[in-house]
Amino acid sequence: MTNGRTHIYRPGNVDVKLWRYMDCMKFLDVLQERALWFTRLDQLQDPHEESFPKALREQLSVLAVESPEYGGFTYEKWRKRGCVNCWHASDCESAAMWSLYSGQDGIAFCSHVSRLELAFHDESEFGSWGLYGNEVQYGDSDAYDPPKDQRGGSDLIRAKELHRKRKSFQHEREYRLTSTLEDSDQGSLGKYIRVSLEKLIEGIVVAPTAPKWVVEIIRKELVMHCLKVEVTQSNLYTPVLK
Repeated sequence: MTNGRTHIYRPGNVDVKLWRYMDCMKFLDVLQERALWFTRLDQLQDPHEESFPKALREQLSVLAVESPEYGGFTYEKWRKRGCVNCWHASDCESAAMWSLYSGQDGIAFCSHVSRLELAFHDESEFGSWGLYGNEVQYGDSDAYDPPKDQRGGSDLIRAKELHRKRKSFQHEREYRLTSTLEDSDQGSLGKYIRVSLEKLIEGIVVAPTAPKWVVEIIRKELVMHCLKVEVTQSNLYTPVLK
C-alpha cells in the first residue's frame, strides 16, 4: 500500500504473517503508549545496519557537488536519523526468535502486513520522509545499482535495496518498518509512533517456557486496556504423550 506518506509493501504481493517477539516489559510499554517504538539505527547491535552500498555512496558524492542540500548526508548521519521497528515474517513461530528476543516469560504479537496498512493513523508522526515497510534483503549490499534519477531523501528511505543485511542474519526473516527523526528530536534514541492496537494485533502468543500464570496476567492486562485479543501459550516444547 502506498498512500500519501505511507509506503507499506507486501513481499511478492503476499499478505505475509508477522511476529513481533518481546519481553513482558516491552509488551506493557506497547499497551500503555498504544504505540510502536522505533529504535534509532545506531542503537542496534549490528554496526552495519542499513549501511550505504558503494554505488549509493558514490552517487551521493556526486549529488553533494551538484546539489548542496545532499552534501551533508552521510552514513553516520543516516544512522542517527533513521529509526526502525522490526518484525519476523513466517507462517509459524520460531524457536530462535523466542530465545533471542522474548526471554523466558515473553510474548509475541501476531499480525499481517495488511494489518500494518490499517494500523497507523497519524502521518504527522512519521517524520519528514514518511513511513516505509518492506522485507529485508540478505546479501552483499555493494551489489546494489541505484536508479539514475534517485535523489536521496524520501527516495532513499523507500529504496528496497537499502534495507539489506548480511547473510549471517537471514535467520531473522525480517520485515522492517522505517521512519526518521527530525532535527527537533536530536539526542533521542528513537521515537514512538501511535497505532491502533485493535487493528494491529490479531493474537498474542506467550513464550513456551513461561509459567502458566503469565498467560493469565497477560489476559488481565488486555482487559485493563480494553483490548479483546485471543491469548494462547506456545506448545513448542510440550512433551508428546506416549
